[in-house]
Amino acid sequence: MDRNMLAQEGEGVYVADNRPTSAGGMYIFRFKALAQGNTVVTFVYSKPASGDIPALTSRTLSVTVEVS
Repeated sequence: MDRNMLAQEGEGVYVADNRPTSAGGMYIFRFKALAQGNTVVTFVYSKPASGDIPALTSRTLSVTVEVS
């Protein structure tokens, strides 16, 4: 992530979701836009490996910051 474009505000917050169709919850991350442009943000989730479930997973998102 281009730290001149985005600044993470605080730590991620876990919000539980116990509905039968949910995956158990989600993390919410907040960012402050510092400059206009495009950047990539990668989230890495780590936990102890369990059977066929890997210890690390990641998701990469393309982010466009626009000024209106």
